[in-house]
Amino acid sequence: MTKQIRLFRHKLIAELEKKGVSEANRLVIDECFEWAREIQKKYPETYRNVRSYYGMVTGNPPKDVSTEDFEGEDSALLFLENLRKRLLNPKEV
Repeated sequence: MTKQIRLFRHKLIAELEKKGVSEANRLVIDECFEWAREIQKKYPETYRNVRSYYGMVTGNPPKDVSTEDFEGEDSALLFLENLRKRLLNPKEV
C-alpha cells in the first residue's frame, strides 16, 4: 500500500510539472500532510496502525502494521484521486 500511494503521488507531481506547476512537489506533499493531520485528529489511537498513513507522510510503517488503508472517505487512495481531479481538472470538480 505504501508503494502504491508513493507511486500515485509521484505520478501526480509529474503530471502537474508537465502542466507547468512549478512547485508541484511542495503542493502535493503539503496536501498529503494536511490529510495526515486530519487523520491524526480523527483516529488518534489507531492512525499509526494503517499503512496508507505512512505512505502519505513518506515514512515506513512498522512491520506489525496490518491494516492497508482507511475506510470510505478517509481512504488515502480516494484522497489522492480527488486531489488529482481537483488540481488537474479544477473546472470539473
